[in-house]
Amino acid sequence: MAATNLVSASPTELSSPGRNDHRPDLASTGQRFRFGVAFRLLIAFAAITAFAAAISAVALYTFDKYGEGFNRIASSSLPALVAASNLAQRSQALAANAPNLAGADGHFARRAVSEALGSQLRAIAEAGDQVRALAPATEGLDSLTRNEASLKVNIRNLDTLVAEKIEADRVAANFMLRLRTLSVRIRAADSALSTKITTEENARAQADVLSAWTAAADEAIVIMLSTSSADTTIRLNRLRAEFAEVKNRVQAARAQFSTTLVQAISPLEQALEQYGRGSPNVFDVRTAQLASASAVRGALLDTKEASAQFVASAERVFADIQKDTRTQSDYFSALVFEYSRLFTILSVLCVLGAGGVFLYINRSIIRRLQNLSQSMRASVFERTAPISISGNDEITDMAKAATFFVSSLAQREKGLRDSVEELRALGEVTQAVNSTIDLETVLTTIVAKATQLSSTEAGAIYVLDDAEQEFRLRATYGLPVSIVSELRDSHIRLGQTGISEAVERRAPFQVPDVLSDPSITLDVIVRAGFRALLYVPLLGAEKIVGALVVRRKQPGEFLKSTIELLQTFAAQSVLAIQNARLFSEIAEKSRQLAEASQHKSQFLANMSHELRTPLNAILGYTELLADGIYGQPSEKMLGVLKRLESNGRYLLGLINDVLDLSKIEAGELVLELSDYSVRDIAQTVRSTLEPLAADKKLAFKVEVAPKLPPGRGDGRRLTQVLINLVGNAIKFTDTGEVVIKATATDGSFHLSVRDTGPGISAADQAKLFQEFQQADNAITRKKGGTGLGLAISRRIIEMHGGKIWVESQLGEGSTFAFTLPVVVEQQVNVGSK
Repeated sequence: MAATNLVSASPTELSSPGRNDHRPDLASTGQRFRFGVAFRLLIAFAAITAFAAAISAVALYTFDKYGEGFNRIASSSLPALVAASNLAQRSQALAANAPNLAGADGHFARRAVSEALGSQLRAIAEAGDQVRALAPATEGLDSLTRNEASLKVNIRNLDTLVAEKIEADRVAANFMLRLRTLSVRIRAADSALSTKITTEENARAQADVLSAWTAAADEAIVIMLSTSSADTTIRLNRLRAEFAEVKNRVQAARAQFSTTLVQAISPLEQALEQYGRGSPNVFDVRTAQLASASAVRGALLDTKEASAQFVASAERVFADIQKDTRTQSDYFSALVFEYSRLFTILSVLCVLGAGGVFLYINRSIIRRLQNLSQSMRASVFERTAPISISGNDEITDMAKAATFFVSSLAQREKGLRDSVEELRALGEVTQAVNSTIDLETVLTTIVAKATQLSSTEAGAIYVLDDAEQEFRLRATYGLPVSIVSELRDSHIRLGQTGISEAVERRAPFQVPDVLSDPSITLDVIVRAGFRALLYVPLLGAEKIVGALVVRRKQPGEFLKSTIELLQTFAAQSVLAIQNARLFSEIAEKSRQLAEASQHKSQFLANMSHELRTPLNAILGYTELLADGIYGQPSEKMLGVLKRLESNGRYLLGLINDVLDLSKIEAGELVLELSDYSVRDIAQTVRSTLEPLAADKKLAFKVEVAPKLPPGRGDGRRLTQVLINLVGNAIKFTDTGEVVIKATATDGSFHLSVRDTGPGISAADQAKLFQEFQQADNAITRKKGGTGLGLAISRRIIEMHGGKIWVESQLGEGSTFAFTLPVVVEQQVNVGSK
């Protein structure tokens, strides 16, 4: 084994600049031969390879023996066993299918079953030949051959008898059909002859004789039809006797017929005689049918017995071959067990060898790497300890390099912690500046972080009062309440203390020891025991804002890094102070704007009321003059009065729009919530504006869905909205149509007004619902308008909790639509927008 070296060094030695002799000498250790990790792994892999080669050789030998056994079974007993199994299965299938031949009800079905049985017999013959070829010494093959021949003979005999039975059944069925036809002919003749003999002298007697003959003939036909259900010869002979008796009655009735009747019934009576006594007759056919059925049953029993004997022979052959195969299998099982035991022993030895290799690698490599990892992990968690690794290999080199790396990392980590702390403090200051406009909170945060990171005991921020030209204390940290109170009462004017010095220099100013010049600060600071001071000016873009001051009771100069850090805090303080002043100015301007907007709305409301009263008077007197109350006006004067009334009503609508808008902005417009009907609103709008559409020859349609629920809201205001939308559509549409459509889904009404006007561009749609805004095009300027109607409509719909929008493209018309809840329980305050 190699000698043991303890690798340990202090962090100071390894990290000292200019001390290269303490760095790990990794190059010198690689110049001489050593029992390294690579050589150990090579030995381990060589051992594992040797074990694997030994197992592979045994496995190949074992598999060769396995193959030999498989070949013995596959080339001798297994094919014979498969062939015997096939023979037994086919014989059972044939035995199950043979009775189906007796159940065939026609020649086609018989031939189909017969052909199927023939195919099965041929397949059985082929399987038997294969068994005889593969296992000629098997017992029972002679019996199998004899039973196979007997089965073939029985199946052929059964096929012949079934064919004869089917033919007999066909002839019998034909007789039954002829008898039914004869019965129909007899009844038809009876009906025809009864009518024909009414003119004869003895018509009554002839009719009675004809009825008796017809009844006897029908009874004879019934007897012959009954032969189809006679299942014995005795029953058939009884029916034959009954037929002879009835036939005598038929002849007796015929003897009393007139010449006319005899000539009419002779063909029928001859047919009846042929079917009952001719050759063949129905009784002879039924006798042959019963005989063939009996023969089929006997042949079927013989076939079943032959099938059973053949199946038994096939199963005996299969059992004999299976027994021989099992003998071969037992021999092979013994062979497999013998060589499997040998393979198991070698496998166990291989596992033991691999375990030994693993233990060797674990002790010489893995444990040493684990010790190195634990030592490095302990160093990461600030539990620095010497990294001790024994040996003279690559792992030892890694330990030396890790010791040097950990020492260097500790120093860099300390520097990073300090930087992270400074960045975190700056982040908190930045967040405070951006998240609140409370200047006191922001400045307190800044001075606290500045004091903590500069390792001082106290700090303060002063802000310059431009009017008084003095610095006022705004935030402190680390000072008792009594000192803070005394500092707030102190008036530091420009030119006093170190604050003025820093401001004049526009650069940080530090006092290492105030005892060397006590006049540089206030007496209260000297009495509190502070010795070192640092003043950092707060400089704006054009003027001085104030100063950041930190105080320390330990005398001495401040580090350059501390001064630079406090300059950053000073910049944040300037930003906070400027933001606070800006927010204060914005708040004041906003208050003034809100007050001016309120005055404007109040003024518009008052002026609208004042203008509406005289305007209504003017409109009233204009109507009186036009109606001739004060004398019949001339045609010219009547035209002037109509123009006056039209312009006056336009002005009144404008005043009403301004009044509504001012009420909405002032929050004084209140919806009068009540029940309303969408259909009634649509019809009201239609009756109001239909004359305007008719003047322009526009189609005006109203499409209201059936069974709309009653709504709750301000019906008068909704009517105002719909009149505004439809009025605009009629105004800007010169040809085509204007359509109002109303539906209800999911508890909301959906109303739309579609026109075929010029359309609205996307840019104009964005501002269309704003006050005093219209689409900027020649058509709008030509048609006129104030730009208040859509703005008021939007406010009314939003007060109902709904929304309004427009869908349009230039040249394709426009659709103004709005939705609102079916039931509005409470007015929504939308405010001024």
